[in-house]
Amino acid sequence: MIYLGIDQTGAVDSKGRPKPLSACLLDGKNFELKFIKCFDLGSIQAVFPQLNPIQGVIGVDCVLGLPRALKLDWREALKKTLEQEGYGRISAKNYFRQLGQGKLYHREVELQCQANSVFQELPFQKNIQTGTFRFWKEMAQNPDWFYAPWVLGEQGLSRVPVIEGYPSLAWKLLFQVRSRSPQKLSLLLREFEPELDWSPSQQNEVERNPNFADALVLALALKRYWFPRMDLKPSVEGWILGAVQSGPQSPSR
Repeated sequence: MIYLGIDQTGAVDSKGRPKPLSACLLDGKNFELKFIKCFDLGSIQAVFPQLNPIQGVIGVDCVLGLPRALKLDWREALKKTLEQEGYGRISAKNYFRQLGQGKLYHREVELQCQANSVFQELPFQKNIQTGTFRFWKEMAQNPDWFYAPWVLGEQGLSRVPVIEGYPSLAWKLLFQVRSRSPQKLSLLLREFEPELDWSPSQQNEVERNPNFADALVLALALKRYWFPRMDLKPSVEGWILGAVQSGPQSPSR
């Protein structure tokens, strides 16, 4: 299998324009760190041509699913992103405020992991709310290339599975740490992932760019938790990778 982790921290710039996304492709004991310009299959395969629907799975740091109380199909919600102009904070806030009619909703898995909701406006959540909106809007422009297995049991042999990741939780589960330190990642990998083969230049990339560190950790979490968690019952709410293994004191998203 090929595992692709994509981090969305700083998904848009100060003017609300989408920025290149930090991505890590893990294939066996080897991995690559590169930027992709857009969350669509064409942009991904332009950078990682080896990723394909049969042998590839993507873990992305954004919400995939909606609280059951909304009684709204997630695919329908994706389409509604196209009604908003731009990608930045204002667009994201307006979108989720309209979607939730100004109410604060949480999914079951968010409560379990103490993860923030995309409907929470204060304190301002640049990463989870704005980042999720950016991903959803790009997904809405070509929604046929992917499927989300834990959202209503979506499936498709010709589409790539996309799994919701959560970097803070992945760091905790993989390395038993509560904080993320790119500078310490090489030491953690030597202890917990000794078979991973990486070069000094890759170590420098990870230490200079925390988003690359999170993307790598997401890819490693996919490798460990993707198949064991397929026994989860699909729902409209979706699920966070590794949440079954997490305890009540998981770090906040």
